[in-house]
Amino acid sequence: MRTHRLMQVAPTSPRSSFDGLSLRDHTARGDTIHAATVNRSHLGRSVLALALTAALAGCGGADTTASLQTVANALNSAATALTSGNTSTTVAGAMTAASAALVPATAPTPAPTGTTTGTTTGSTTTATGSTGTATGTGTTTGTSGTGTTATAPLKINSVETIIDDMTLPHEGTPIAFAGWGTLTGPGLDYGNNPPTDWGYALPWGVIFVAKEGNPATNTRVEMRNMRVYVLSKRTNTWRLMGSSTTVDGSFYNEDFRQGNDVKPATMRTEPDGGVSTTPVWPYAYHFWCCGRQPFDRADLGGVYATYQARLVVNDTSKPDDRAKARFLAYTGLDYWRDLTSGWEPGQPHNGEAGHGRMKYVTSNWRAINMTTVPAATLRANPPPLE
Repeated sequence: MRTHRLMQVAPTSPRSSFDGLSLRDHTARGDTIHAATVNRSHLGRSVLALALTAALAGCGGADTTASLQTVANALNSAATALTSGNTSTTVAGAMTAASAALVPATAPTPAPTGTTTGTTTGSTTTATGSTGTATGTGTTTGTSGTGTTATAPLKINSVETIIDDMTLPHEGTPIAFAGWGTLTGPGLDYGNNPPTDWGYALPWGVIFVAKEGNPATNTRVEMRNMRVYVLSKRTNTWRLMGSSTTVDGSFYNEDFRQGNDVKPATMRTEPDGGVSTTPVWPYAYHFWCCGRQPFDRADLGGVYATYQARLVVNDTSKPDDRAKARFLAYTGLDYWRDLTSGWEPGQPHNGEAGHGRMKYVTSNWRAINMTTVPAATLRANPPPLE
């Protein structure tokens, strides 16, 4: 967020290329050609005329400079043959060879116009038998040999985005959420040091109504691709602990101090597989995925949680008011003692590893991240990115 060399060849002067043919050329080669033209027989003049005709026909090729040079070579050969007294048979043979050189057996194929899009993978063994179709916009598609054409997926997330989400201040704040120091910005609680008898992790996220209020009435927030990874101390490799295209959650009172003020969320599955909802203050949408996932406490080098969010239109028959929407998204991760313990006041069975910064949801996908891994480690050994 925060992911052809052209070779220029100096042009050859048309004047310098044409001077080899000019009657104003007073070089030795030019004088020889002129003498051959005026002094030889009618047959010689006819042969030279034919040479000029064939040579000029050769100028219709793609490279004018090369064609003119070939013309000059052909005339020199003809002049030498005539001035040395060669027979017409010898001259005719020379001109036949010159004509064959000037006029290729197969006319060159014009280069296609437009642009070629896509990324070619595989191996191309030969250009013979290549197939493809040209559209009206000038884009050429198809396959050549054993190669294939594909479009690389666009990555929304990056290492620098993850680092920003753990270092930059919130882009906005909710209306009334007091929340355990969360409003001061992103940060860590347990980090990489949960209690020694805690061995499970659960990623979560929250969609808030921003403090300035949300005037949009036809906009939903879509979420997708929630992932949680753990970094091994022993192998320095990332392992996927949990992954889901969709998420599970409910509407919670925004300040989260009203433990019983929870109600089912109004959810909709979107065409790309994500799910969307519309929080209305005083409620926020609190969600999670994948269940509590086990990890090795002694091998814990860090965790990384992420998902993607964007705004979508609720009813396409009504005006699109996404530009007015004011929703904030952020994410975090909790450590848990085991699979069965429930939440209790004082949180004796679970606690937060950390949380990222709150970011406004826009019409374009944004990655929402948190991690307990230092920036230098992330740059040296990035986690999987989407």
